[in-house]
Amino acid sequence: MQSLLSNTEVFSSITEQLCIINKWSPKKIKHHVKNLACCSKFLHLHYMAENTAKEIIRKTGLHKNKDDLTIAKLFCHKIIIDKIENLFGKPPKYTLNFCPDDLKDGWYLNATTSFPLVEPEQQTLLLRAIEFIDINKITMLINAKINLRSNRCENPLRLAFRRYFCGNNPQEKSDLFCIITLLLENNLDPDITINMKQKEITPLMQAGLTGNQKLAGLLMQYGANPYETIICQDEKDSKNKILVNCFELEQSVTFPFLAKGWLKTMYNEIQGYKNKG
Repeated sequence: MQSLLSNTEVFSSITEQLCIINKWSPKKIKHHVKNLACCSKFLHLHYMAENTAKEIIRKTGLHKNKDDLTIAKLFCHKIIIDKIENLFGKPPKYTLNFCPDDLKDGWYLNATTSFPLVEPEQQTLLLRAIEFIDINKITMLINAKINLRSNRCENPLRLAFRRYFCGNNPQEKSDLFCIITLLLENNLDPDITINMKQKEITPLMQAGLTGNQKLAGLLMQYGANPYETIICQDEKDSKNKILVNCFELEQSVTFPFLAKGWLKTMYNEIQGYKNKG
């Protein structure tokens, strides 16, 4: 029995089957775990261990599409609840007070929770740090090897772009530009779409539409594709729909300080530098 339970894959499979049999109901899972823990010393040690509880909480959360803190509360696991709340902060300010020593456990590093009136519903520590525009905390999390591509929550780069394009505070926009740069340096997709005025467009398209040369240059340096297209209404025929790329979008607007075609010129220059390199 001891050698069987020491096999991580076997034990993980048993745990998952336990959750499936109980239809991912925290109440039923708790009841069966309690009964199993009474069967033997080995089962008691395994099912009472924090790592086992974390595995059950994460699997249940993924299955039910709920955040880890909510599921941990349903299982009444005080240790895990306290650790997650200490990382994310407590109401009403939810201040991120964690330090590098708090980020040694990968499970908590990628834990999720949710907040009243905050979208998206589930958030990681990284998303919260972006919400707070806290560059130091973001750097700390990236250095701790947080999962930057979690499917449970919004893509962090999309959130950073959304905050950047919707913000008006110059200092915040400057800090968000630094955050975007940091995320691009860690190989997040520069062509991820964002919703602007009810239309999904790439950040490079938005940079072209707003005359943001600094951001456009940054995006193209990190491989943004200027030939991505979206469907737009034909200005000459309102009944017709056409596909346009960021070069065409840029030339559809006029800026007193920019000559039309600046985006194409910038792209050619950047490509020239890359080819020389």
